Amino acid sequence: MSSFPPHSDGEPFEPQIVGLACNHCGYASADSAGGLRRAYPPAISLVRIPCTGRIEAIHLLKAFEAGADGVVVVGCVEGDCLYSTGNLWARQCVDHVKEMLTETGVEPERLEMYNIPGPNGAGFAATVTAFAERIKALGPSPAKRPGAQPQEDARAALGNIALSDNDPHAVTLEEGHAQ
Repeated sequence: MSSFPPHSDGEPFEPQIVGLACNHCGYASADSAGGLRRAYPPAISLVRIPCTGRIEAIHLLKAFEAGADGVVVVGCVEGDCLYSTGNLWARQCVDHVKEMLTETGVEPERLEMYNIPGPNGAGFAATVTAFAERIKALGPSPAKRPGAQPQEDARAALGNIALSDNDPHAVTLEEGHAQ
């Protein structure tokens, strides 16, 4: 575990976490958590994507480069992906990026993928809360820079893959969502 200087403003460390959530299970579970009044840490900024299978290593790395203390990917249960094998592709991608993080001196525990059946608000809230607690215990990311806006930068890196949070047609199928 790395040691970090104390927070310069004297405030307790609150991690900035980017969450990439598939529209059908991950984001639906987050939405369900809200409906059930199951709180999860405000440190987690969700970016809705059509399928975790659209994620590439560069997207995850850009989130860390932009200053995220942690990145969580939330997708469908393996074998139950709307796009067949999208979540399996995402799992391979996450595992590969974890290896890359280790090589660069960033704890691989800062990146995780969870498969949650949707909508499962209680499961989502419990899972991402535990992840946020893990990141808080790790402290600030060694890659973090002052004034970082990881959620905005991660959304920009995803380009047209990121869905608008208020797009009424977000579940519409489009060619090429998952690989």
